[in-house]
Amino acid sequence: MNGMKNFMVLGLVLLGWLWFAGSAAAQDVAPRVSAHLTTGVAKLGAPVEIIVVVEGSLEGRIGKLPAVDGLAIGKPKGPSTESSMRSINGRMDIERRATWRIPIKTTRTGDFQVPPFRITVGSQNFETQPMQLRVREDLAGAELGYIDLEISPAKIVVGQPFDITLTFGWDAGLAAKINHADLSLPWWGELAGAIEIESAGRTLGGRRTTVGLNGDSQLEVESLGATTIDGRDLVAYRLKKSYLATAAGTVDFPVSHVEFGRVSGGSIFDAPRVIEMYYKSAPAKGLSVAPLPEAGRPIEFGGAVGTIEAFAKADRREVELGDSIKVKVTWSGDGNLEFFDLPDLAHAPGFEGLRLFGVKDELKSRSARVSIFDLAPTDANLTEIPPIPLVVYDPEEARYKTVRTSAIPIRVHALKGTGGLADLGDEAPRDDIRDIVTRGFSGALGVAPPPVKSPFKRPDVWLPGSAAGLLLLFGFLRPRVRRGLNPAAPLERRRRRALRVLRRELAKAQSAEDKLDAFAAFLGARTRTGAAMWHGRRVAGAADMALAPALAERLDRHLEALEEAAWGPHGSPPNDEELVGLAQELVKEGL
Repeated sequence: MNGMKNFMVLGLVLLGWLWFAGSAAAQDVAPRVSAHLTTGVAKLGAPVEIIVVVEGSLEGRIGKLPAVDGLAIGKPKGPSTESSMRSINGRMDIERRATWRIPIKTTRTGDFQVPPFRITVGSQNFETQPMQLRVREDLAGAELGYIDLEISPAKIVVGQPFDITLTFGWDAGLAAKINHADLSLPWWGELAGAIEIESAGRTLGGRRTTVGLNGDSQLEVESLGATTIDGRDLVAYRLKKSYLATAAGTVDFPVSHVEFGRVSGGSIFDAPRVIEMYYKSAPAKGLSVAPLPEAGRPIEFGGAVGTIEAFAKADRREVELGDSIKVKVTWSGDGNLEFFDLPDLAHAPGFEGLRLFGVKDELKSRSARVSIFDLAPTDANLTEIPPIPLVVYDPEEARYKTVRTSAIPIRVHALKGTGGLADLGDEAPRDDIRDIVTRGFSGALGVAPPPVKSPFKRPDVWLPGSAAGLLLLFGFLRPRVRRGLNPAAPLERRRRRALRVLRRELAKAQSAEDKLDAFAAFLGARTRTGAAMWHGRRVAGAADMALAPALAERLDRHLEALEEAAWGPHGSPPNDEELVGLAQELVKEGL
């Protein structure tokens, strides 16, 4: 029995040590503070609350609350706390959240602003944003207005993007009377558990207009014009926003309102006067966010969530051993493209024959991310760049899966002279003029070798032979003596034609990649190297380039601009005139 007790105590100690070690290794989320009202428009006497949320900590202190005439702000209640732990790609994150509720009692009608107040988390101080509250005697007009908040998808997991669509408007019969509209969105800019990301995009050809936001700013929305919704003829507008869920739990959207009506024009001396005003509300909504499942999670998972596709393209397919190949991978689809870790090709199975020099990565849009992997083959027998794998959690299928690019066939040429003795294979050794012939002799035993009979004692042998030998020797040495100076040599012909070929290839170029290839081919021809030598190369300060510093820097800038336009998500290449002008200067300088 004592042994069992000792075993249980030891187990508890071990569990405590493991929890401490895990907690020490885990990374706390940086504190983030938000505060919002449960509604931005309230009927006199109706309950209103301020919701304060601290993410990244279970503790916090709310400072002195402001006094607002017409509002009785009560004492904070709470906090209620939530915490969870998740592990992605060997990195552990602790998610913590603390929530306070502060009641407000409205004592009169009017437009009010709750000033910022301080919240302290650890040693950091945060201030809330100002909050607007309108209190009205009556919220008439519900039957004349329309507002709806749609959240898609309805259920998500941590790390998954989601979209909100707010549609609002009023009866078409009021169109001639309405000259004022203002949205009251308490959640705007203060959405706990989510961060705003680039929107999925506006409707092509959609008309845009401006409405008020929370009584103190303006917001651009899409005008739908006269339309029919749920059998009603309306003048309607639409607002779209995109977010990414950052923590498990619920993302709350408090009550939203649209205020619409007619006001007098006003002037710089007189404020606009309300003639008639109506209100319509959309009920509060909550979005459920589930944690990523631990079961079945591959160790290579880097946080990619959603429906993601991958397409790969190489800048060249025929290279020398060790030459750089830039593989451009475009990730697309409805996923968290901006936030996942790229595959580690330096340790990925199948990439043993390739060396990774680096990755250039940039988000092009909400639905497209471009990653450029700089690879070099180290195996002359390599025939393809293997498919690049990305582990993704697909919420629609509720499982982890691997998305792969297609393999890219390549041809790798071994560098001449790198084979060593193995190049000889099983071929029998041969004599040459440097060899010392010892076969058949016994010099080591003190026996003298037989005398050598010289052919030079026979003129009938050496005269014709010498003439033929001299002709052969002259033919053999002539191109080598004149190497690099022979006007008919292939390298020289290519060098002379380089500028003319550049003009022709630029005129034919269909893309920035074509322009980069054409300019690299020009530089390779002028320097008697290859085009591949000029992909990623810089010459400013290079000892082997006798160019003036200003010209070398200009060349580097043009190369960078071409590469950014060809392989990056942004930028445009220099125009043809600029490239040809630079090429002419390089030729003039002796390149």
